[in-house]
Amino acid sequence: MNYEKKYKNLHIAKKKKKQYTLMLIPHEKGSAKNLRVSFAPAVLAGGALMMSLIFLTFFSVYFFQEYQSTRQTLETAEADLEQMQVRNQQQEEEITALESYARDVEVEVSALAELQREVLDLVELDSEMTASLETLKAPVSRSKSLAELRQPSLMDGEMQQGGEDLLAPLIEEQKTRMTTLIPELEDQIEYLDAKPDIRPTEGRISSPFGERKDPFTRRMTQHNGIDIANNFNTPIHAAGSGVVTFSGYQGSYGRVVIISHGYGYKTIYAHNQENLVSQGDRVEKGDRIAKMGSSGRSTGPHVHFEVHENGTPIDPLSIQKEEN
Repeated sequence: MNYEKKYKNLHIAKKKKKQYTLMLIPHEKGSAKNLRVSFAPAVLAGGALMMSLIFLTFFSVYFFQEYQSTRQTLETAEADLEQMQVRNQQQEEEITALESYARDVEVEVSALAELQREVLDLVELDSEMTASLETLKAPVSRSKSLAELRQPSLMDGEMQQGGEDLLAPLIEEQKTRMTTLIPELEDQIEYLDAKPDIRPTEGRISSPFGERKDPFTRRMTQHNGIDIANNFNTPIHAAGSGVVTFSGYQGSYGRVVIISHGYGYKTIYAHNQENLVSQGDRVEKGDRIAKMGSSGRSTGPHVHFEVHENGTPIDPLSIQKEEN
């Protein structure tokens, strides 16, 4: 009997749930409170809390790593963006410099083209020099768009170091050549203009240069010019540009005009009917200076035409241009 009762009490005790008591004691006045919690719910709550903590810890670490990765990516992107902005600024500065250089080159080439036109106005250039000028103008002509200057290949300084270093000296060399050539051409043109190489009047040559039989004495004498015969008052022209050093009557030459052309040349026009210029006048090649006559020691209307080179009479026909 006792055995059955003891077994029954033990069985009832096992059926009772285990409980835990939590005491809440305040710091200040107040009574302590007891909180009883059953074992199973406490275990479940603790397990749930532990799982929650593990879950939160895992996702916290995961999201922190993702945050760090995203932040690093963002910082890298910001650094790349800053570099791109710096590069773009450099490119804009290079483009501005290239555009300015292109304008400067265009001004230089325009000045060079103006020199070329001036030279061409003076005298016809040989084809090699003309071609070199055309080649020089091509790289910076107005048809060359500035968009071509924006190509990446020109952004690395090749244009500045290659094009500018090569083109600028070429332009300067051509300008120097032209600048030097112009005075030379002007002097050459002045010389050619002064050279008494045109026939001063129309008519036939009645007496050549050199020894001849004098029409008055019938003796062989030196004839220092040529006689060109025609009608009275036929116009007589300056054989070259120069200054009239004498215009008047001179013994057997009758009315005579003497012109100094420079470069060692002097011309004499004798036996004129009338002189149209005075001493000191500046005359250009082809200007009318007198009218044909027979003044002085003469057998008929003609002009006695002499050319002196460095003080020595020469045959005027030896320097005259060929007539077409």
